[in-house]
Amino acid sequence: MTPGQLPDLASRRFGGAVVWANDEFFAERENLVTAADPVFRPYTFGHKGQVYDGWETRRRRTDGNDQAIVRLGMPGVISGVVVDTAFFTGNYPPFASIEGCAAVGYPTPEELTEWKPWSLARRWRAIPVTRSRSTTPGGSPTSG
Repeated sequence: MTPGQLPDLASRRFGGAVVWANDEFFAERENLVTAADPVFRPYTFGHKGQVYDGWETRRRRTDGNDQAIVRLGMPGVISGVVVDTAFFTGNYPPFASIEGCAAVGYPTPEELTEWKPWSLARRWRAIPVTRSRSTTPGGSPTSG
């Protein structure tokens, strides 16, 4: 089975959600789990300015990382992740990495502070205007 044929465990269709993000200055975190391909609509403005269909944070001028917590909609084996920087030409992250944990039920972001993460996709260099796919060696099981 090719990666495109596998179910998107984080999809809203299955109950996936972005339960927390440390910054949503320009565009909402929920855009991380939108099933539709990104589209650029120039001169489309909302209450935060230009409307984007990706997750966009303010430019970071200090050390640190932009982070989000995505709850998967169903249990499964994670065989890869996708980071899509379509239309992000000068404001894409220089690097990306993905960590996961197995949590039962619907813990709050505060309850996840004691989680024991494992690496799903080690840090890699992000490329602008690209759909980057990273595989996870052997797959990583989730509990949903």
